[in-house]
Amino acid sequence: MQALTVVALMISFLGGLQETRTASLDAKSTAAKSIKPFSEAPSTIEALPFKIGEVLTYEATFSKFIFSGTIGELTLSVLLPSDPSKSKLLELRADAASKGFFPALIGLKVKDRFSAFINPRDFGLEYSARNIEENKVKRTHQSTIVRDSGKVRVVDSDLTKDNVSTTTKEAPSPCWTQDVLSALYYARFQPLREGDTIPVPISDLGSNYNIELAVLQREEVKVTAGKFKAIQIDIRAFNGRYVKRSGELMIWLSDDNRRIPILARLKTSGYTATIELKKIASGERAN
Repeated sequence: MQALTVVALMISFLGGLQETRTASLDAKSTAAKSIKPFSEAPSTIEALPFKIGEVLTYEATFSKFIFSGTIGELTLSVLLPSDPSKSKLLELRADAASKGFFPALIGLKVKDRFSAFINPRDFGLEYSARNIEENKVKRTHQSTIVRDSGKVRVVDSDLTKDNVSTTTKEAPSPCWTQDVLSALYYARFQPLREGDTIPVPISDLGSNYNIELAVLQREEVKVTAGKFKAIQIDIRAFNGRYVKRSGELMIWLSDDNRRIPILARLKTSGYTATIELKKIASGERAN
């Protein structure tokens, strides 16, 4: 089960490990205190490197000891929201689905959707949603960032049973924050100079965390979609920052004006999961 939730993890590069995070919904992250909080929103953004209509398709593979194979497919999309109440926002969406021999062998079916709705002026998170379908488990999580008051409202619904069970909570939140999906897109328009360390505040189901993006080296990377000059980034989110366990998560963005995520590699608990870009579809500029 854990191996397949890596697919969901990679959509935001951390979300699928939510069962092993540092904190529960009502707990505070001690690691968040170890990094200086993000106190101000970025200045108005002039242009984004991705376009509305951009669709990126990936294949997820898993290996442990002598076992390896495809476990899922991931699609990242940039959209205009269909909901009129969110028409001034930008929607980032990730769809993760199980695929291949190993999920079929153990009877695991995953079909998850993660959405982040962003204010395009300063790229602050306004609303996020998760629709989780993993075998018999069906849940939705909705988080609304109330930026004026520095709060987040979280609605968690269990759709597994006939009688839907819903819980609601309100918690403090930075006025400007990201979730684990939008943080990937935020990285795409940063300067990314070698040696840079970029702090990113994360809001996740009512708890607040601070992760770091450490820019490493530039190198050439070959994936199914082609050969790219790339920038390697270390996502520092393990060892209590966001995920309690130890581990390593590296991503590679294309070293051009698009900054496309082309490869991600997760190592933790004795296994390696890899997400590799298969296909690129472009669209119109987001702003």
